[in-house]
Amino acid sequence: MLALTPEGENMPGVANDDPFLREMGEKKYEFICDNRQNPFILAGQLLTAINQLREKYGVDKVELIGSSYGANVVAAFVHLYPEECHKLDTVMLRVPSIGGINFIGELCTGNFTINPIAFCDFIHRLAGEGIIPDYCYLMEEAGILDIFLNALVVPVFKEAVYDAVADAARDYLATLPALWVSLPDSYFEDAMIFMYGEDYKNPNHKFAKLISEMTFYHYEIANKVEDIFIDLEKNYEGIDVAIITKYGIAAIPLGTDINLIAENCKRNFSLNALFTVY
Repeated sequence: MLALTPEGENMPGVANDDPFLREMGEKKYEFICDNRQNPFILAGQLLTAINQLREKYGVDKVELIGSSYGANVVAAFVHLYPEECHKLDTVMLRVPSIGGINFIGELCTGNFTINPIAFCDFIHRLAGEGIIPDYCYLMEEAGILDIFLNALVVPVFKEAVYDAVADAARDYLATLPALWVSLPDSYFEDAMIFMYGEDYKNPNHKFAKLISEMTFYHYEIANKVEDIFIDLEKNYEGIDVAIITKYGIAAIPLGTDINLIAENCKRNFSLNALFTVY
C-alpha cells in the first residue's frame, strides 16, 4: 500500500496528508511532506512553506537545510524556481543523496556486496549471544567469511529478494521517485532496464510519466547539480551554500558501498564549504 500508482498518486484508501510546517524551536521549522513523492512536486510545496514563514515573521529571507532526500528537493527547487531564490539566505545540504547512493544503485540493479564485519554484528543483534555470531567472528578471523558470504549467503539472499519476490519488489520500488533520484550515474541506465525492462523508453510504458520525469531529473539536475549550486552563489549576492556529508551514517554499514555517499558528494561538488563528518 506504500507504493504509488504509475501516475504518482497514493493507492486507493491511503490517506494523502497535506504537507505542513512543524515548529522545532524559536523561528525553526521542519517541512513535513510525503517523501515518496516526486521532488518537483515537493519543490512547489516547499516554496509555499517558505512564503508562509516569510509572511508570518515579516522576513525577507530564510535559512534552508536539506537533509538526505531533502537535498534533492532543494536542488529541484533551485532549478525550477530561480526567480524565487532571492528568498534564501543560507543553503545547507546535510548528508545529501544528490551524488547518488551506491547501495541504492546495487539494490536497483540486483548487484550488491555485504561487509563481513557488519554482517557479524547484524547476526549478533539478530540472534543475540549464541553460537552463530561466534562462528561468524571465527570465520572472519580465519579470513574465510568473505568467501563464505560471496559464495553462499549473497547468492541465496539475491535469489530470495530478486527471484522469489521480484515482481512485488518492483511493483513497490519502481513507483518511488525518492529512490530514483538517489541513483548514481553509473547505475542509472542498468537500473532502468532492471526495474522497468528493456522497453523502458517506450512512450506507452506503464510508468512512462515517472520514467520521463526521473530521467529529466537525473540528467538535468543530478548530473548538473554542482553548476546549479555554484550559480546560486554567484547569481544571488549573500547566499552561502555549504555541504555536510556522511552525517549520521554508521561507520560500518551492512552494505559495502553505502559509505561512498561521501565520496560521491566530494566528486560532485567543488564548493568552498564542504565538511565531511565521520
